[in-house]
Amino acid sequence: MRAIPSRDRQGAVFIRLALPFLFAFASFAQNQVSWSLSLDSAAAAPGTKVLARMTGQIEEGWHIYSMSTAAAIPTTIQLAPNPRVESYRVLQPGPKRAFDPTANAETETYDREVAFLLELQLKKDAPPGPAELTVTASYQTCNDKKCIPPVRRPANATLTIDPAAQVAALTIPSGYAEPTPPKAGTPSGSGSPDQGWWAFLLVAFGFGLATIFTPCVFPMIPITMSYFLNRQAGADTDMAGTRRDAEQQAVVF
Repeated sequence: MRAIPSRDRQGAVFIRLALPFLFAFASFAQNQVSWSLSLDSAAAAPGTKVLARMTGQIEEGWHIYSMSTAAAIPTTIQLAPNPRVESYRVLQPGPKRAFDPTANAETETYDREVAFLLELQLKKDAPPGPAELTVTASYQTCNDKKCIPPVRRPANATLTIDPAAQVAALTIPSGYAEPTPPKAGTPSGSGSPDQGWWAFLLVAFGFGLATIFTPCVFPMIPITMSYFLNRQAGADTDMAGTRRDAEQQAVVF
């Protein structure tokens, strides 16, 4: 029987160690919401207001949280700085309120489809021509069993600034309102965004560390470590130096 080359064994060990992490990354990389940005008017005069719609198409079985939900990570909608826009405000439709098993509390959610409105106030001295608008949605998707780490997704639309454009009255559809910030002391309202991200990274590191003890990964650790520790010394290297280098490489791995 032909012996398996050492390099092939090393490659097989690496693949078995990497597979759990690749599957985990693939599940996190999925995009459960598809976002698009549209404008009620393709052209507007300087100093007027324009209504933009940030629409999310949500995969069946998943949901995102409102901008005012208290017991989960709320959605945020932000317009990138634009020299032609003086200010803006975001409005959200009425969310669905129900008990969320993933948050173990009552939350406000949207499923299937949601459209957030942005009321844009253009500057009076906005120069004519096309203006590229970029809106970013930051959100977390969950189903009845798990949640995906928060992501950010941008969408773009082009507004033409035209002094001769007809000025139309801006009408907010019924059911829309400015979101009420989550109450202080709730999980989503306490702490700064940076603290929230550090907490998330700490939890993610803990779950990653826990995967080491899965049946597929844990038995391979001694085999992998022995590869480093049993490396033979070269002609110009003493055994003590090689042993020390091997231990350092094993610890780093």
